Amino acid sequence: MNNIDDDNIDIKTDDNIDIKTDDNIDIKTDDNIDDKKIDDKKIDDNIDIKTNDDNIDDKKIDDKIDDNKVKKILFLDIVVSIGLIIYIYLSTKTEKINFIISLYFILIGIIYCIGRIINNTTILEIFHVLWAGIMCFLPLITNNNELLYLHIIYIIITLASRKIFKGCAVRVLEKKNKNIITISNNSFSNLLNWDYIFTIIGISSTTRLYMNTV
Repeated sequence: MNNIDDDNIDIKTDDNIDIKTDDNIDIKTDDNIDDKKIDDKKIDDNIDIKTNDDNIDDKKIDDKIDDNKVKKILFLDIVVSIGLIIYIYLSTKTEKINFIISLYFILIGIIYCIGRIINNTTILEIFHVLWAGIMCFLPLITNNNELLYLHIIYIIITLASRKIFKGCAVRVLEKKNKNIITISNNSFSNLLNWDYIFTIIGISSTTRLYMNTV
């Protein structure tokens, strides 16, 4: 009797241990695999969401840049075209130095148009320098009221556009790499505060026009 009881005890004990142990291992292992799949899916979802958000942000920035570029170019095209027509008209009414000034404005207007048509940044940089030059010196070389009126109007438009576009609108047509030295983008031009310069020039033209009318 004693032997039989020992056998029963052993069998029961082993069965219980085996069954419980196997079940626990299986359940825990399956749970761990499921948890890992869920975590991996969450990570993948987060990566996808972040990637999509980054792409959307980049697209918005690109669209904004393109929109600003179009506005600047449209603004320049309109201003130069109107100015070209006005100076062609003035060239038929003025004489001597004032006629030469009108021809100068017509010339730089044509240079702008050529640069825009063939999309040549160097030609547009030449236009930029010639434009800035005549705007700086015009009050010193003419007493013509019509030219002074136009000069003041262009000074106001220039200052307003620099405020609206946060800088010179013509830069959008020049070389994109700011580190490249050009005739319009160099150490000398970058030292100058053009907002102050155009303000002083505008005051000079206004003073000269006032003295002509007194």
